[in-house]
Amino acid sequence: MIPVTRPFIRRRDMRAVLSCMVTDELGPGGLLRDFLSLAQQTFDCAGAAALREYPRAIGAAFDLIGLKSGDRLAMSPLVPALYLDVCAERGVKPIFMDVEAGRGTIDPEQIPSGESRPNALLLDAPLGLAPKLDRAASLSELPIIEDISQALGAQWAGVRAGSLGQVAVASLEPEHIVTAGGGALITAPRKRDGQRLNRWAKEVRKEVVLPDFNSALATTQLKELGSYLERRRELGEAFLRALLHGRHRTLTRDEEHDHVWYSFPVLLEGGVKETISYARKNGVEATRAFEGTVLDRAVSEADGDAGVMDPRSTPNAYALFLRCVLFPLYPSLRKSDADTITRVLRTLP
Repeated sequence: MIPVTRPFIRRRDMRAVLSCMVTDELGPGGLLRDFLSLAQQTFDCAGAAALREYPRAIGAAFDLIGLKSGDRLAMSPLVPALYLDVCAERGVKPIFMDVEAGRGTIDPEQIPSGESRPNALLLDAPLGLAPKLDRAASLSELPIIEDISQALGAQWAGVRAGSLGQVAVASLEPEHIVTAGGGALITAPRKRDGQRLNRWAKEVRKEVVLPDFNSALATTQLKELGSYLERRRELGEAFLRALLHGRHRTLTRDEEHDHVWYSFPVLLEGGVKETISYARKNGVEATRAFEGTVLDRAVSEADGDAGVMDPRSTPNAYALFLRCVLFPLYPSLRKSDADTITRVLRTLP
């Protein structure tokens, strides 16, 4: 079975980790500093920090933009459910905005106004599709967190994902574009926010910072980000050509903007269970695209809301949740695996 996700670990990645293991620097040290320096160069940001845990990095982002108990944070219901947990821990109230139909990103111009206006905005880029960042540029008075875990390298109208808000968070878990085997990267694009992030990072306890062991892997991966994205683009375009032979489509992609193929989403015209079963019979794993999101948690609750949200309040997001399925797309796919996926996509029921 070809899995939906698989970390892309090469021989040079393993050599970097093994070299670290034979030294005394397994905790945070020189290799972490090298990784953060490379991250600042790669993403043209003023500050960077890396933590062992993705949820802790989300909490740090809340702190860095000044979110406090009682504040309201606007977000898509398609963000990871981890954001709900962090909000609950800190007394922050999530406000859910619907997404653009067939696309999955929120429109910053639809942010509630007046008494309903949030204290901050969370912008994510689901499945590598950057939100319309040029529209969000007018929201300079509203603190913004960007989650770019699935969109390293994505842009919209020349605005790079991760460069708009006060801070950006990128998970480094095994299924993401760049992995450290776990943890998360936090970046701040502008000088003032970067200085605040760097000061914060100096005060963090050593045991919560990304160790050199993980930083060694992340550094070799980040150096190859360009080639990773190019391989993903080649696969995405091949799979898209195959999909167009049938009645199903992928999420709306604007060719004039630089999106990332995080995975291969299929927006189904038929049954989800039937499609997943068909793929599995042909040796390809397929899963619902938005498992583990806020909306997934809301739908799974027995009474339909349980203090999370009513799925029907965001109909576009709910439609994507019900109809969108992910197929494998990552740089380590062998040609034979890619050919198998292509055949399945061409013949989906």
